[in-house]
Amino acid sequence: MSLALRKSEPAFPFGVGIKQVIGAKTRRESINTSIQLILTTRKGSIVYNPNFGSHVPTLVFETISDPVINMLYYYAEHDLEQDPRIKVT
Repeated sequence: MSLALRKSEPAFPFGVGIKQVIGAKTRRESINTSIQLILTTRKGSIVYNPNFGSHVPTLVFETISDPVINMLYYYAEHDLEQDPRIKVT
């Protein structure tokens, strides 16, 4: 599984850089933040957007085995489709 970034609009939101200067995040930083938010938010935990998030957090305390790893790949691939800038291949 690999991630390909789609070219589109400028990065948003704003972030704080190494020198603590507020400025626009780069496109890559914005997408990395989006991936982190999607994969660490439990699906259904956002009241007005119950489809946002991932099933990955439900696997945190599971014993690592081949079926769990396959579910992790499946959930990550399926849940990252929420952001149109991300293409999982």
